[in-house]
Amino acid sequence: MNSVFKSSRYLARALNIQNLIRSSSNIGLIKSQNRTFSSQILNSNSSKLFLTQITKKNLESLRSYSHVPYTRDMIEQRVLFVLKMCDKVDVNKLSLKSHFNKDLGLDSLDQVDIVIAMEDEFGFEIPDEDGEFLMTPADVVQYVCDKYDVFD
Repeated sequence: MNSVFKSSRYLARALNIQNLIRSSSNIGLIKSQNRTFSSQILNSNSSKLFLTQITKKNLESLRSYSHVPYTRDMIEQRVLFVLKMCDKVDVNKLSLKSHFNKDLGLDSLDQVDIVIAMEDEFGFEIPDEDGEFLMTPADVVQYVCDKYDVFD
């Protein structure tokens, strides 16, 4: 059996134990499964690294936080920053009101690249039907604000 596959199996088992810890009221069962899990890692030569990384502390619940709430100003700055990073955009002509085709001289393929860059920056997909109507940075800002329910 491949060592990567074994390691991923043990990691999946650790995640199952973590879910069991969150939902179970029988602590004795959990502790015995933790010991079994630890002994399986000890017996496996290829997964000794996991013993140092996955401990009982790591199997406990962890709190995760979401991103900082967006503001319109923050979105405007990020949109302009992404556009400044594009090679074909002239930063001297760039503003929130500048038109991609008329003012910046970008063609439809460049506009598709901008939409993809915005998808990567903000972490959601923009459908092709909506991407066709994003002709200015202000349009992109408004679209992202609508997506994240930002009202300023």
